[in-house]
Amino acid sequence: SAASDVYKRQRPLLMSLMHQRDNGGITEEEYIKIIDFLYKFHICYTIICNGTTNKLERIIYSMSVEIENNYAKHSLDKLVDDLKDKIPDKKLFLINFKQIGYSHHKNFFNDESNKKQVESILRIYEKYLGSAAWQLNFTIEHILPDSQGSQNAIIGNLIPLEEKLNNKIKDWDLKDKLDVYGKESAFASARKFVERYGMNPEKFNPEKRTEYMAELFYDQILKIEK
Repeated sequence: SAASDVYKRQRPLLMSLMHQRDNGGITEEEYIKIIDFLYKFHICYTIICNGTTNKLERIIYSMSVEIENNYAKHSLDKLVDDLKDKIPDKKLFLINFKQIGYSHHKNFFNDESNKKQVESILRIYEKYLGSAAWQLNFTIEHILPDSQGSQNAIIGNLIPLEEKLNNKIKDWDLKDKLDVYGKESAFASARKFVERYGMNPEKFNPEKRTEYMAELFYDQILKIEK
């Protein structure tokens, strides 16, 4: 998987960081901060913007060696700066985010990689909402029917939902789904959707929700600073 590939490529860097932490070269606070940065960088560069990890090999290798053997206080700043240079600007980030989606039907979004990408985004969003449910297994629920076209495959039309609930409401109209979202699901994403659109489900627009999520991920969840 993409996640395991990223881990394998970053493993030397992670090992060097742990070594310096254990030897007292890096404080626990500095260690946590750089790991958090690497996590958010991975979400932005690899998951959302589909960046290839082989383009990071030179940075990862050279910084692993420097941190392991010639560590200095500026080493972490250099690592962060080098990786930030690989992060797309906000405009390109938003373009990439709006292209994320998944469909059960044969079209542009019908691929296992699309599914894994969406699952990752939904888990990250669920975790941001403060819900422990991000750790649970779930199926991808299409708020407006997937069968009505690829416009309903975009990320703004998708939420995590328990499999039994997803099967239960498969052919229901949106107004009939809301009670299930709000009262039966453990996922904060589903309940938040009801808070926003419960009184006026006809106002729901997948494209506008996608735009909202894209801005939220860049400015709040990832807090990307170029």
